[in-house]
Amino acid sequence: MKSPLLSLPGAVAAEGRDEGVAGHYGDLFREQRALADGNGLVDLSHRGVVTVTGDDRLSW
Repeated sequence: MKSPLLSLPGAVAAEGRDEGVAGHYGDLFREQRALADGNGLVDLSHRGVVTVTGDDRLSW
């Protein structure tokens, strides 16, 4: 599945396990600083979700 965020200007596709999402948008250090300042998002749409149910789910 290909993320719609790959169509944004400057998007560079990730490879390997992260294939299908943008690895970065051209300025790695600026992006890192923005994330550290709480001004960004990370596209994890290619990852799965595990749902744990049952009475013991909190201690699992």
